[in-house]
Amino acid sequence: MYSGARTTAFVFFCLTLTECWLVGAIHSGALDFLAAASLHLIIMTAAAVVVGASALRDRIYVSIGLMSTLLTGPFGAAGSLVTILWLRRTTALKDAAALQAWYDKLAGREEQDNASEIYASLTEGRAMQPTTKAVPNFSRLLNEAAEEEQHAILGIIGLKYHPHYLPILQQGLSSDTASVRVQAAAVFAKLREAFKEKLKSSLSKAKDIGKREPPSGSLSLTRDLDECLQSGFLDRVELRAGRAALIESCQQALETGQLKANDEVFLYSALSLADAHDIIVRLLTPQVQTRSDDLHRFYCKSLMHLGRSGDLARALGSKAARRDQHPTSRATGLCEMVSCSRLQAD
Repeated sequence: MYSGARTTAFVFFCLTLTECWLVGAIHSGALDFLAAASLHLIIMTAAAVVVGASALRDRIYVSIGLMSTLLTGPFGAAGSLVTILWLRRTTALKDAAALQAWYDKLAGREEQDNASEIYASLTEGRAMQPTTKAVPNFSRLLNEAAEEEQHAILGIIGLKYHPHYLPILQQGLSSDTASVRVQAAAVFAKLREAFKEKLKSSLSKAKDIGKREPPSGSLSLTRDLDECLQSGFLDRVELRAGRAALIESCQQALETGQLKANDEVFLYSALSLADAHDIIVRLLTPQVQTRSDDLHRFYCKSLMHLGRSGDLARALGSKAARRDQHPTSRATGLCEMVSCSRLQAD
């Protein structure tokens, strides 16, 4: 209900007795009306101070009770006392949470518990709303959209290029619309020149690592080289030179140590894409059992590419045995054991 319910009930009990005494004094002539009214105001002021200090949170019932007592005297005080005692004995409105739930029920808002929400998500799924717009498909738009939209797509590819956009750019080069072909050719030439210049700058910087450039710059250099190699705009000679520089910069970055987990995963991923599997095995073999699952997967993938099935079986078996000690990882361990058995069978 509200704080200080006992004090409030006691005050209204005293008010009821006092107001009855005042009414009796007026009828008996012991007090005239003016003196009784003044005494009534003084008593009400004192009661308001006492009750207001005790009702810290909810003053609704206190205010209604004091106004009723002020206007109707003992009748208001007695009615307020009965109401307060009834609310005190009612369990539905004793705390703020139950009161809020009652208000929500009156307003028609009923929240589901977590179990009901999870069950609804599993049974109904997370289907897209009918009003939700679908993700635009650049490849389809480049064939079906208006000419202005096709130019806009090519402009986006030129400004925010990603290797996944290369097939769409090549599709634009063979478009039936002449203006689209011209813009696609311009974007292709611009990107090719930009990546060739970036590769040239990165190769020059790779020669300075350890001389004029600190070894800590190997990580940023590796990211630049990886972006150039994944672009799709380099010829074979440039790919060969960039791959060699990438492998060297990855080794230098890994040898510096003090790398974040995501940076380390990126470096080994770059080595894997560069087919430097022997280097991955050499770097991870001394401590592969204590490394993360991502690095362990790179290690196993490199062993598979090198044809070292015996080492691969031992690595998968030891990792699966360690995971058996953790119930949450047993499923992954079983999958790796199945992969191990298939590799041995092959």
